[in-house]
Amino acid sequence: MPRTSLMTLIFLSPAAVRITSNSVFSSAAAAATLLKYHGVSTSEQEMARLCLTSGRGSYFHGLYRGLRIAVEGADLKVTTGITDLSGLQTNVELPVILNVKLTK
Repeated sequence: MPRTSLMTLIFLSPAAVRITSNSVFSSAAAAATLLKYHGVSTSEQEMARLCLTSGRGSYFHGLYRGLRIAVEGADLKVTTGITDLSGLQTNVELPVILNVKLTK
């Protein structure tokens, strides 16, 4: 039976990658870090609330929801997409949050 783990990464620049962990708050922590990078004041706890984080973590749509609410009134746009490593290297603007699924 394959074993799967999920991890949330935030790429701020080619040299600055932060692994937020695979805890239930990893998406909220990544969201708070990204928002602070863009000058939006928030906390991991606030993003956990906005992302509808439960004891099982945040689903991707919850992360999207939290970011959309947090940037209301700011000159920022939340977008989503699916890519591979090649697309990430050539078509994705930094900073970016990645949800990565690893399967053994």
